[in-house]
Amino acid sequence: MRDCLYYDMETRKDYPIVDLLFGMEGPLWYRGMVRPGENEYYTPIDEKGVTDVLTICAADRLFVGHTIFDEICSFFDGRVIDVNVDNARNRQESKSRGVAVENGELFLLFDDPQAKRLWNPVTETNRQIN
Repeated sequence: MRDCLYYDMETRKDYPIVDLLFGMEGPLWYRGMVRPGENEYYTPIDEKGVTDVLTICAADRLFVGHTIFDEICSFFDGRVIDVNVDNARNRQESKSRGVAVENGELFLLFDDPQAKRLWNPVTETNRQIN
């Protein structure tokens, strides 16, 4: 599988399992949960799709990365959390760099441990795309 990382998109199509994993709609590259309608390469997921994924995973929320935002941010009423930020910039600007889940509550994490703060992803979406 590691060798498949270096296949271009056309070559990946020759290998169905590789295309499934590494294709634009696959679990490793799909960005439709956090970039709905913004890119012709991704079919945006809808509310029902998010509910279906969470049901299959027996989860209340899903944490994703691989799409850089200015801050940790949320989608679909806090059920999808994107945790990928520009670490160098966020360190310099004292912005969030991670999320901790403690006793069912979410906390934004910063380089300064004292800056850790309770976060409600439903009311504070934090969405600003880099």
